[in-house]
Amino acid sequence: MEDSNQNANGADLKKEGSVKDVEFSENEEVRQTVSEGMPDQEVSDILQRVSDVPVTLSVEVGRRQMTIERLLQLGQGSVVDLERLAGEPVDVLINGILIARGEVVMGTDGRRWGVRISEVLSRPQRLRMLV
Repeated sequence: MEDSNQNANGADLKKEGSVKDVEFSENEEVRQTVSEGMPDQEVSDILQRVSDVPVTLSVEVGRRQMTIERLLQLGQGSVVDLERLAGEPVDVLINGILIARGEVVMGTDGRRWGVRISEVLSRPQRLRMLV
């Protein structure tokens, strides 16, 4: 299955393969962060209404700023060093918004890459990134 989408910066993204459901052990913590004083039934109703809304999860390994001149010098076999060090956690984004960090691992099918979530950003941390 192949589908074209755009990320938050307007760049085209290609989706291939399938996505497996993930169950977070901190489900109660997520529920508390979302609800913040709302009755449990109201939170459940809201989550039920939006549970089938598609989102795009992407993993960012690193970035590098460069001049157009340097960009034009790139060719097959060129290596671009990223600002992130090897072994550092990767960023996990939902619709272009950082929500977690993790480590790159072999996927469950043994043929694709996956990401093991090591840190989920708190709601205040995510809100700080938006301003």
